Amino acid sequence: MNKADKQPTRLLLIDDDEVSRELMALLLENEGYQVATADSGEAALQTLTDTHAPDAILADLQMPGLSGAALAAALRAATTHAVTLLAMSGSAPQQDAATGYDRFLLKPFRVEDLAAALAATAASGAPNAVSASPAQAQPGSPAAPLLDEAVYNTLLRSMPREQLHQLYAVCLDDVNGRVERMQLAAASNDAESFRREAHAIKGGCGMVGATALQQLAARLEQDQTAPANHVATLQELLLLCKQLQDILFAR
Repeated sequence: MNKADKQPTRLLLIDDDEVSRELMALLLENEGYQVATADSGEAALQTLTDTHAPDAILADLQMPGLSGAALAAALRAATTHAVTLLAMSGSAPQQDAATGYDRFLLKPFRVEDLAAALAATAASGAPNAVSASPAQAQPGSPAAPLLDEAVYNTLLRSMPREQLHQLYAVCLDDVNGRVERMQLAAASNDAESFRREAHAIKGGCGMVGATALQQLAARLEQDQTAPANHVATLQELLLLCKQLQDILFAR
């Protein structure tokens, strides 16, 4: 996007995770995009009813309610002109979940990855290409750092240090709350709720470069053993939160 001679690209960002949604909106606005947000597929459709349609829509694939291929079809039907639909998730899409979208982005991704996906779609229209940040930590990779310094410095260029640290505080508070819910899910052997919270932690932490937390949450999401087996790992998540808080406090 050439900000000097073009109107801002209008984006509608759909994500049920507040931390990821607000951070992405902030970063995209700082890059010159005009961003509206919605916390569900249903809310996004209402937005399209009330306002002019955006140039592109970026939707998380794993949300409660209307999501995935069904959301893509509904968004297409609700817009009167061709709109670029981009799917995103912290995991590779399952089966036909990304059907109907023009591109898929693997979280966490960079603003440059989004720009490339928009440009590629405009140039070719070919669907279902995958774009991902090469810096993304993969489950099982060794020695993940508590904080990705490249991500931290990128965010620091986008906002004052105090605001950035407030953002990390919100993210870590969110992790602590989700770990509490995971502990309850483990006690009742509710695997679906347990893995859903782990997925949300993975996505939020990935966006702010909390790599060790992201990696550990990814392992918990993918592990198929009973949640009750992961009590010690949940304590490790809480310990990592405290360690990252200490790192940030010292800056």
